[in-house]
Amino acid sequence: SALLDEILSSSLDGFGASCDLEGSIVQQEHGLNRYLVLESVMQEYPDLELRNKPEIMLRLIKKEGNEERFCYLRDCWTQVVIHPGDIVQVNAELDPRTGCYVVDNHSSSSVIVNPDLLISGTTIATSTGCLRKAVLSELFKGGSGPTEAMTLGTLLHKVFQQIDIGGCSLWCEGDS
Repeated sequence: SALLDEILSSSLDGFGASCDLEGSIVQQEHGLNRYLVLESVMQEYPDLELRNKPEIMLRLIKKEGNEERFCYLRDCWTQVVIHPGDIVQVNAELDPRTGCYVVDNHSSSSVIVNPDLLISGTTIATSTGCLRKAVLSELFKGGSGPTEAMTLGTLLHKVFQQIDIGGCSLWCEGDS
């Protein structure tokens, strides 16, 4: 469809690399497994004890060659919020039997949602108490102007930075 072509051309520019199967050996080429999410569906799968467990099925597509893959998120990964149109980076090996990715607690695999979006550790720490506070502080940061505490902190930072760069000569001059 035209919409899919437009999303692919704008969202996946420069996203190279892919995973290929050669016989039963999984071989990852240089680069990243970056995909556009076409579909995200919560469903259930039977575990080894035949109990139904939740999983998220992602239908993914890569720009080069319109390579389509499926990724199944299980265990704690079912808490990840992923929508169609998101870009994901899949850090997992393809299952040689199914040709699908499985991301769960039992492997060193992971999924990064919108990997080009940088969020600071401070913003993440702020969001643990109140999600709205983190979002609002990002939207309105720097809008209130300098305060007395900010000015004093900046001044002290510059003084200690100069002392660190210049050695102890500032403190030792009077002693000589």
